Amino acid sequence: MARDYSKYNVDGLGAKLNKRKLVLKIVQDYVQKNNPSYDQLKKVFPDDLQGSKGMIRNVGSDKYDANRFFYNDQIKVNDQTCVVSNQWGTENTQRFIDYATNLGYSIEKVEIEKSNITKSSSQNLSVDIELRRDNQELICTVKNFNVIRENSEIKNMYDSLLDNFDSGDMASLITYHLFEEFIREIYHEFLTNSHPSGDEYGYTIEDMKQDDFDWWEICPHLVVTRIGEIDLNPIVNFDEDDDDMLNKCCSMLDTNKDDCEDYISDYMVDSRFSVDDDLFKEVIEELQDDSSTDITETNNTNQEVAENIYDFPTMKIPSSLFINYKAEWGRYLVYYLANSPHLDTTGFKITLDMQNRIIIGKKDEADYCSRWFNKLEVMIYEPYTADKSYDGIVEISAGDKYEDNWLDDDAFRWQISCHTGFEDLYDGELPDGVSGEVLGEAIAKPEEIFQIYNHIQKNKSLF
Repeated sequence: MARDYSKYNVDGLGAKLNKRKLVLKIVQDYVQKNNPSYDQLKKVFPDDLQGSKGMIRNVGSDKYDANRFFYNDQIKVNDQTCVVSNQWGTENTQRFIDYATNLGYSIEKVEIEKSNITKSSSQNLSVDIELRRDNQELICTVKNFNVIRENSEIKNMYDSLLDNFDSGDMASLITYHLFEEFIREIYHEFLTNSHPSGDEYGYTIEDMKQDDFDWWEICPHLVVTRIGEIDLNPIVNFDEDDDDMLNKCCSMLDTNKDDCEDYISDYMVDSRFSVDDDLFKEVIEELQDDSSTDITETNNTNQEVAENIYDFPTMKIPSSLFINYKAEWGRYLVYYLANSPHLDTTGFKITLDMQNRIIIGKKDEADYCSRWFNKLEVMIYEPYTADKSYDGIVEISAGDKYEDNWLDDDAFRWQISCHTGFEDLYDGELPDGVSGEVLGEAIAKPEEIFQIYNHIQKNKSLF
């Protein structure tokens, strides 16, 4: 899917505005003409206009990622200062345009043609990754991280990317495959085999190991600077005042200067991947205990036993989760959860055997996400991840027979809808003497749903 480089003319505000400046200009204009309070402005431009990152934040009181808002274009609202989101893609931009039109703004879309660049494919696929702080200062670098594995999907996506450099596969390849697929290994590599920045006054990987490291202030994140033959340094280290660098980027992208800057901004927004401090600390502890190899060997052994018995991969359910559920209410549970709105697929599923307290994977699947979630790309809504609580709608089905990755229709018992607790019985009959509220409390707590999802994400490559 090619990126959207459309420009917009807004009557009285400007011509050929990119999608981010379109939003900023309209919010600035609304404040200037209507002088709302901060609370009124939040109501006029609610968070769901933008989506997962939020629309407007208070500089003085709200926590937010400054890189995802127009921090240098702060807006004074009475005695408060706020910033507007700069995270705008095709879908939420159109939603904003429809909304702004109802507010009385006249907006005209100007289509811009975007050409492609073609390169030759490479059989040896590795990547260079930088670890940076919030202000983009370098912490350290990992060189030549190998991403050729048993599954050829990443290689296929890379070949597609070479054929069409300006491709939606770019963000998908980096964020949902390199980082999601190999994140534990990448953290391990940074901790054991990274190259320091060379800045004696900057932060180091050793600083990140300390208990007093300020994760919120430093906000470490990962940036890919090379994918195989594609050198992304001119893009990820872009300096608009450096004419030579600007010309290199324009040559790479086969585009003009205005569109080039738009592409670079989009790329840095889409491909930035924040470090999960909890998982990072887990990898540190594993290294300190020198037990990573033993864990892997144990998991492999467990997998062999499980596959011999069940003919599909399994991993254990953490002992703290769903402890009040009784297998007699329905041995097998299938959770249907919503994907992040940034992904093309709408949902995925998690299957549990509550009698043996195991998570059931799909057999004959080399791709980890497909094996455990039945979808190639999986990522829940970002605010849920930040809160460590799945607060969306979930459907849960129960039955007593499971074959070929499906609940057997003859043994199907009930299906419920939950949203931070029980909401409705969709199908079947609840277990005798058990209310929907009891079921919801036992298997639909938002924090437990997030924990089972997160547990699978952390361990999916070990089984």
